Amino acid sequence: MPGDGEKGRLMMKRKRAWSFGLLLFIAGLAGYAQQVGTAISGDGSLPNGNAILDVQSPATGDGKGLLIPRVTQAQRTTASAALAGGLLLDSGNLRGGAAHGLLVYQTDGNQGLYYNYSGTAVPFWMRVGNFWDDGSVPMSGGLNLAGNILTNVGSIDMSTYDVQIGEDASSFSSSSGSVAVGRQATARYRIGGVAVGSGADGDYNGIAIGYQSDGQYSNIAIGFAASSYSGYDRITIGRGITNRRNDSVALRGTLYLDGGTGMMVRSTVGTGDWTAKAFTIDHPDDPENKVLRHFCVEGPVVWNFYAGRSQLTNGEATVGLPDYYAALNRVGAEVFSLTPIGAPAALYVREEVAGNRFVVGGAGDAAFSWTIHVPRNDPACLEDLARRPVEQRKEEIPPSQIPEENWAVNTDVTSPADLKPRH
Repeated sequence: MPGDGEKGRLMMKRKRAWSFGLLLFIAGLAGYAQQVGTAISGDGSLPNGNAILDVQSPATGDGKGLLIPRVTQAQRTTASAALAGGLLLDSGNLRGGAAHGLLVYQTDGNQGLYYNYSGTAVPFWMRVGNFWDDGSVPMSGGLNLAGNILTNVGSIDMSTYDVQIGEDASSFSSSSGSVAVGRQATARYRIGGVAVGSGADGDYNGIAIGYQSDGQYSNIAIGFAASSYSGYDRITIGRGITNRRNDSVALRGTLYLDGGTGMMVRSTVGTGDWTAKAFTIDHPDDPENKVLRHFCVEGPVVWNFYAGRSQLTNGEATVGLPDYYAALNRVGAEVFSLTPIGAPAALYVREEVAGNRFVVGGAGDAAFSWTIHVPRNDPACLEDLARRPVEQRKEEIPPSQIPEENWAVNTDVTSPADLKPRH
């Protein structure tokens, strides 16, 4: 039996050991207060100060990764409290209650990491990256585009080549794809087409934009009931207008060119082969209620017209013409008119056109006006007249030439009320 002295020494040792353990515990608490987090590492590294858990791959030897809890698609999505390994109750709620940010890895179907976006017990799963295996984006419910919500996602069909959006929209092609947007819009056949608008028809590679527009084949139609439904390389722009001339543009309305002075496109008078070319503008005196039309002067000669005013000085006046006059016109074929102003006077052409000028002679210092009519003589005009002379036998003319010449100045117009039923 140990004596009293030995017992005292043992008690002192125990007190010292207890005190040392207490100091270690206190030091541990101080360290915990300074560093909240846990590190799993091979070299004892401290955790990152921003992490509650810092799992570090070894710096040497074999690297290591982190295995997220793995579940099947059924375990992640099936509402069944009896399913082994399942996450959901019979109600569809998470078995453990709300778990915003819960992360699992799905091992079958569309494999990948899934996280719970919902802050309630009803989960809303998002695949990390939100892409399926084929790179597509899943859609559920409305599609919100910066506040503009597309709700009829059930009527959007995007197949391998073709896109169709809208009730009874139809698009299909053998290659390259077609796009049909709008109720009963069609873009079908061959290599592709585009139809945008209710009842728009962009079949056979055409482009149609607008309600009941028809731009088939290699044609384009833009506007309400605009039509380029046959032929090739036709462009039609405007309401209720039809273009039936290949390799041409038919425009209805006023064309405004930004940056220029604007161009008023003339309308035509009459139908069929007999037309009168004209321009139509708002009436200057009553623009709200009337229009004003002026018509072209026509004849078997292509004339250019020049006019002006001048005055004799000591019985003579030299009148200048544009610098391009001689290059454009047949000099020497001019028809002159001279009219005195203010009082009768004898006037005559003393020198005909030479050097883009002519000289008028007369008595005194009479004021006068002048006009010149002169045939065009430029290469473009001469080439056109050789192809289309004033008189020509019908057997020399291709069957389509006469209609094409007249359509060039009188676009065929179909009223929206006269539209034929859709085919």
